[in-house]
This record gives sequence, C-alpha cells and structure tokens, in this order.
Amino acid sequence: MIGVRRATGDGGVIAVVGASGAVGRATVRHLGASGGALRLGARRPIEKQTSTTVTRVDVEDPAALHDFCSGAAVVANCAGPSGVVGDRVARVALAVGAHYVDPAGDDRLAALVAPLTAGSDRCAVLSAGMMPGLSGVLPRYLIGTLPTPARWLTGHVGGRDHFSPAGAADYLRADEFGTVHAVWHAGHLVPSAPTGRAASVPFFPEPVLSTPFLSTEAVRIAAATGLTEVRWHSVYADGHLAALLRGAASPDQPTSEALRRAARLDLFGRSPYQVIVVEAGGDDGSARAVALWGRGASELTGAMVAHCASRLRDEGGPPGTHHAADLLDPVATVTAMRHAEAVTRIVEVDSTGGLRVREGTL
Repeated sequence: MIGVRRATGDGGVIAVVGASGAVGRATVRHLGASGGALRLGARRPIEKQTSTTVTRVDVEDPAALHDFCSGAAVVANCAGPSGVVGDRVARVALAVGAHYVDPAGDDRLAALVAPLTAGSDRCAVLSAGMMPGLSGVLPRYLIGTLPTPARWLTGHVGGRDHFSPAGAADYLRADEFGTVHAVWHAGHLVPSAPTGRAASVPFFPEPVLSTPFLSTEAVRIAAATGLTEVRWHSVYADGHLAALLRGAASPDQPTSEALRRAARLDLFGRSPYQVIVVEAGGDDGSARAVALWGRGASELTGAMVAHCASRLRDEGGPPGTHHAADLLDPVATVTAMRHAEAVTRIVEVDSTGGLRVREGTL
C-alpha cells in the first residue's frame, strides 16, 4: 500500500465496530498480536472479551457512532450483515477524519462510499475480507510470479465452516457480488454448466461440491491484467450444506437459518477450515498454483481486516475509495498472511496447467 497520507488520529488508535461478532473478534485478536492501541465497540458487548473495554455502539445510532469514531486514526467496520449496515459506519468514520476499512463492499458499497472520499485526503478500503479480498490478492500475487503475462486463471474457494448470522444473510445476496454458473472468456461472461455431484479438487482434503461463481472481484482482476479466461468456483465440503445448495433452485432459495443449521451439522465433531486455490498460466505453457489453508472464513477475514487497518494506521493510504485486492501490495500481504494465526499453510507449485478443472469434469 503506497501511503500518501498518514493516519493522524488519537495516538494511532484503530476503532473496531462490531467487535463482538465472529469477524470482529478475529480482527481484534489479529490486531492485538500486531500491537497498537485499540478501541472496541459492539451492539452487544461480550463481558471480558479482551483486556480492552468494549463500548456499546449501535450502527443505527449516528450520534453514538460519531462519539465512538472521533479521534480514531482508522475505523474498521466488522458489523453486519453488509446489506443492512451499508455505508452507515463509513459515513461517520470518514466525516470525523478517519481512514476506513470494511471486509464487505464490492461495487454497490463502493458506489456509496466513493462520494464520501471525493476531494478528501482519507482512504477507504473495501472488500477487505477473505472473499472478496484475500481471494483477489492471491491471483495478483501468483500472476506476478509467472515468467510471461498471464492469460488464464482458475480459482476454488471454500471448505467446511460455520455460517454466522451475518454471513448467512450476505450469502443469500450473492447475486450482488457475482454470477453463478458463469466464466470469463475473451472479455465476456459466458454460461458455465452447473456441477451436480461432489468430487476431488486439488488441495482440498475431502470430496467437495464445486459451483462456478464468477465474482465481480475476479472480473476486475481479469480486466486489469488482460486475462482471456477466468474460471472461479465456490466450494463446499460434501455434506448437509452441499446437499441443501445442490437442491436449491430460484426462487426457492434456502433460508438463512437453514444454511446455518446445515453448516452446524457438517461441523459436528469436525474442525472448520477454508482453502483458497488459485492457478494461472501464460501463452508459453508455464503455469503456477498457490494454495492457502485457513482456520475459517471469519478468521481469515479478521486477518485481512487487521492487516489493512494496521497498514493504514502506520503508512496511510492514497485518498479515495479502493478495493483491497486492487490496493494492497500482493507480496507484502501474502508475507503477512504466512505469519497470521488464521493461516495454517501456504504452498506454491509449478503446475504446468495440470490443476485446471473445467466444468463437466467434476
């Protein structure tokens, strides 16, 4: 991240809104490991959550938000669901002169936040979670390791994990963040056949259901790097959640509670995990892959929010509204993730294109 304006808040304080939620707790743990002053706020504070007092703050109370954010160098919004919170925290944080970080966002939130940073010296970083966020940083990192310009990219993201209430609500809005059963080819979205059964995918520890899902983040990367073909997939361990999603058809989508219940059943006696696998190759036949294993989506999202917030506090950031994957230095971010508690392993391999999985072969 190229800093042109350092944070100037009260002693470099990072204020975390939604600090008692799954993502908020993970963010606070990662920020605590990196050092620095924290200010924590939540609608329902958890007693003895950390050594830092958690202030009661409701995102629907602009006055309370103003008092909480005032004097902070950076405000990290971990409250959700993102479709409900929208730009409420961003409006207050930027108005009081803080930089802003949000693990959610994508195009709709960016359109709301961009006018708030126009003409100011503040930096707002959106899409700073696991996906979008880390799922965009890894492709950019991988593309940078190829000896020739990348032409194609394949990604698989998912695993066996919890669904928080906010996460389930945001999942049901997935059509705002991408297109199901689509791939990117020669500058256009092209339909892709749905996957009907679970199968083995490289680097995943068990059979998974892999569904083509072309995220808007992946489209932005394709446009920025000149990729001809992008195939992106959401992945779920074979079990109750995969069965629920396999049988779901619009307009009869599963409810938020049904998603959470299926995920809980899948986790009975098991540990949560998330895997991000990205492979890229060039016209010369060279190809490389990078795989990252994490302890869960909330943990990985917390690690990314903490990384972005720390960098903004220490280095500042370019004025305006940015998506994390477009702004962060890929090498520095992957290096930071290698040392993050949320990440269990990262490997890189020369793949010669052998890991690509096309629809119809699963």
